Amino acid sequence: MDRARDDIDAALRGLQAIAGLQPTLERDSLCGSAWKRLAMLERKAGDAAAERAALQQATDAYTRAEAQARASEDANLFYPALNFVADSSAGVRRSLLHKSQFDPDFWCYAGLVELDVYEALAARKLGDRLTPLAARYAALRGRVSASTMWGSVADQADFLLVPYAAATSAISGTSATERAAALSLLKTLRGYAG
Repeated sequence: MDRARDDIDAALRGLQAIAGLQPTLERDSLCGSAWKRLAMLERKAGDAAAERAALQQATDAYTRAEAQARASEDANLFYPALNFVADSSAGVRRSLLHKSQFDPDFWCYAGLVELDVYEALAARKLGDRLTPLAARYAALRGRVSASTMWGSVADQADFLLVPYAAATSAISGTSATERAAALSLLKTLRGYAG
């Protein structure tokens, strides 16, 4: 772990030096990703304080990247924003799981799937994860069919998936599969909403 920590620290020094000279959406996003990896390493090492510190740095970097994307109306705004959400997801997941165990309702189960959708989008892996995500939504639909409830889920999906689908063609390292997965999931959820 020491070797991995040293490698991440070295990468961070270089990334932060470049981002400090001329900040860009991509550079700050890369800094956020490096801090996120350090947080994951610290979690494995069992150092909760170091993990929290690294997560705060990741959040700060993604916040800067998001501000730059908003200022320039960059189509890639979703990337730092989703990573910010993903960085916050551990606490959200704990809350949703607690709710599902002690006071379960539609919203906590829908929220758990939605959180996994956020994480898939942040990792640009929706295409790989679409089938199990859609199956979980279908299972929930089998238990709760109220279109008004599904309308809220579909609206949130629309808010996230439409810009993601539009932007994937402009981002290196993504494919038509990501766009198709986003549109497929959105179509399913709109169908549940009626």
